[in-house]
Amino acid sequence: MTEALPEESHGVTLPRSMSLCMQAKKCEGHQPKQPNLKGRESYERMNFLIQGAMTTLAQTPHNIDMVRHYMKSLHGIKSKKVLRWSQDVKHAYCRGCHMLLVPGITTRVRIKANRRIVSTCLLCNNIKRNNITNPIKRKRKKRRKKKEE
Repeated sequence: MTEALPEESHGVTLPRSMSLCMQAKKCEGHQPKQPNLKGRESYERMNFLIQGAMTTLAQTPHNIDMVRHYMKSLHGIKSKKVLRWSQDVKHAYCRGCHMLLVPGITTRVRIKANRRIVSTCLLCNNIKRNNITNPIKRKRKKRRKKKEE
């Protein structure tokens, strides 16, 4: 049940921003302080699975079943442990076919009026609509809410 991808998608590199891990700078002889996270091992496993899915899709874009297996496992861990995904991973996951959404390879991205991004999965035609938000305005809203409370 392997679905074909568009031919022009081969050779596209994946963005690095879709990583779950928090990367710390390593100094000589100094171990970075790791935050005390609930479910740390689960987050590490999820990080491994998302990186595996991204590299598999980048190296062999025709191997969709392997990527789908990684993403289903990722979703299973998230559901069992009741963990939260980062925004990047959440926006890069198709709920219809459990696939990693990468612009140009598995999804078509359109920017519409009203500050919206519309992503269409090329495998199942599922549509995701996300708002474009300005991080500065988001911070201002948080500050206003804190002042009101």
